[in-house]
Amino acid sequence: MVDASDRGWRAQAEIEIAAPAERVWGIVSDISRHPQLAGSGEVLAVRLHGPLAVGTTFDSDVRTGEVGSFSPRCVIEAVEAPRHLGWVSLFPLEEGETEDHQIEVHWAYDIDATPAGTRVVHRVHIPPPRAGADELADFFARTDRMTTVRRGMERTLDNIRAAAESGTGAGEAPAASWVRSRDGTEIAFWQTGSGPPLVLVHGTPADHTRWEPLLGYLEPHFSVCAIDRRGRGASGDAPSYALEREFEDAAAVVDAVAARSGGPVSVYGHSHGGIVAFGAATLTPNIDRLVLYEGWPVPDPRVFALPADLETRMDQLLAAGDRDGVVELLFRGLEDVSDEDMAALRAAPSWAGRVAAAHTITREIRAELTARLDPDVARSITRPVLLVVGEHSSDATKPCAELVAESLPNARVAVLDGQEHIADILDPEGFAARVVPFLQGRA
Repeated sequence: MVDASDRGWRAQAEIEIAAPAERVWGIVSDISRHPQLAGSGEVLAVRLHGPLAVGTTFDSDVRTGEVGSFSPRCVIEAVEAPRHLGWVSLFPLEEGETEDHQIEVHWAYDIDATPAGTRVVHRVHIPPPRAGADELADFFARTDRMTTVRRGMERTLDNIRAAAESGTGAGEAPAASWVRSRDGTEIAFWQTGSGPPLVLVHGTPADHTRWEPLLGYLEPHFSVCAIDRRGRGASGDAPSYALEREFEDAAAVVDAVAARSGGPVSVYGHSHGGIVAFGAATLTPNIDRLVLYEGWPVPDPRVFALPADLETRMDQLLAAGDRDGVVELLFRGLEDVSDEDMAALRAAPSWAGRVAAAHTITREIRAELTARLDPDVARSITRPVLLVVGEHSSDATKPCAELVAESLPNARVAVLDGQEHIADILDPEGFAARVVPFLQGRA
């Protein structure tokens, strides 16, 4: 349904879902998953700045065919678990505009249990701004924008139904938890499984959904805590970026999980996340064992530098709004990922999270130029460390693995036969078979 009147523009879609209302609520209320669920394909990224509560803000990156790319500021207006969620998106003002020109888009979900499962109603209301209402009305009439919005809402509900009815939705897992890092940035993580705690630190580009193929092999053994690193998903960000802030972020999560569990925490970091985990191990005594998969400081960090032409092409694609192209270029140009592995990456549910984090790629790779191995710092990490490399990987850290292991008091290298840089998600069973015994102290 689409309605236009002097009170603004409205659209509504609804669906019946054969799943409990609590599960549906868990999916809908996980703001960080909205880019993956959005049927319009226009929501590229969401950055939530705190827990799900009235007044909490989040930023979103949006790209539409009619307007192009822009980043509305959003405010949660209503949270009534497990029945109602509402928020408003405030469009950026253009030069010369005043608050009277502010365009507000009010979104809402209503969730009601039914004998057959759950009924979900998705609504949007755009009240006319105090100034510029005629121009906005002309735009909506000319582009038939509200019909496009309604169709996107219908596809969103289809995606929610698919997640809820398959049992793979976020409603199966606890809601995000947040810790405040040293600079005040809120860092989100999700805890699943049972057993001693294991914190997962993803690489570039990704968010916590990256781990989905591996979780089934870890959760029977560990209480897994998957982080959204700063600048993506449900975590916050800061005006400037430095690798040291990420060390503090991971250490803050480790300390929070250790306090919750009453004991030390193991950590697994992949790629850039491995460098972050290494740095965190110098800041907190609460790490038990450390697994690093082709991610650690090296004697000459210039090996991390992007080829100049590759960096330029990435910046150009990002400026043009082609986030998907940025991510593929990273994997093709830097990691030399095969066609088969590239297809598997694109088909994975985590691809949307990778695309949403595209804006963080070059800043993180540039920051890696400061990741120089300091032997004195390495000697301070006395916990057992497993450095993992793929036999056929082209990652810049691989040639330094043995040297880094020798710099650490208690470390060794494990080579994954026949693998490259992302065996943990392309061959999760084989990867877990090598790593789980180490984390359990059995190997």
